[in-house]
Amino acid sequence: MTAFSKSFLQINLTFLTLLRASMKYVKWIFSAFLALGVFSAQAAQPAADETEIYYDSSVFYENLAKAALQSSEMSICANTPIPSGWIVSFIATGCSGLGKYTIRQLDTSYLEMTMCAVQPIPVGWIVSAVQGTCQGIPQYVIRPVNPNFLEMQMCNVPSAQVPAGWVVKDIAQGCNLVGYGRWTISPANPGFIEMSVCAVAQLPPKWVVVSTVAGCYGAGRWTIRYVP
Repeated sequence: MTAFSKSFLQINLTFLTLLRASMKYVKWIFSAFLALGVFSAQAAQPAADETEIYYDSSVFYENLAKAALQSSEMSICANTPIPSGWIVSFIATGCSGLGKYTIRQLDTSYLEMTMCAVQPIPVGWIVSAVQGTCQGIPQYVIRPVNPNFLEMQMCNVPSAQVPAGWVVKDIAQGCNLVGYGRWTISPANPGFIEMSVCAVAQLPPKWVVVSTVAGCYGAGRWTIRYVP
């Protein structure tokens, strides 16, 4: 075999090797385009859920309403009655000038919650602080009454009530209120022979006043006793 023949054979072998390698990449590229075409065809088809929402809007809005009812916060117009167990946490403009309330569901797992003073204090809750305003209306910090506490501090705001079965042990200034607006309250314990309380709230059932003295910054102080 001449030198020329050997050189020619070597060139052919090199060419065939390159051609074989390039065919492998062509195969990969072709497979990729094929897969992309299938994916595009699938993407062009609407999902079953999307088709249902598009053609049956009543189902969509029904599910939306259910989600709103299950939410712990929602917005309502100010002329709408506030649902039981909910409080107004924010006031804004809206509803054609009527105003809009953001309401939240009461949750005793929270140590504190904030509410706007547009409704009575919820039963089983007390106001622990008065801070800020809701569009000019006082904003309260409220706490759930804990029967395991020996005493709690409450603010004597309008519509505030001493929790059932509790008495006012003392009063003082505070809560950003005029006068003696901060009250120290305590559960009325029948285990005590007598208790000394401020004469500012109604006594729990089966408790009677046995004596009175001056005190509690002019409100008077009672000595009370439990009668089985």
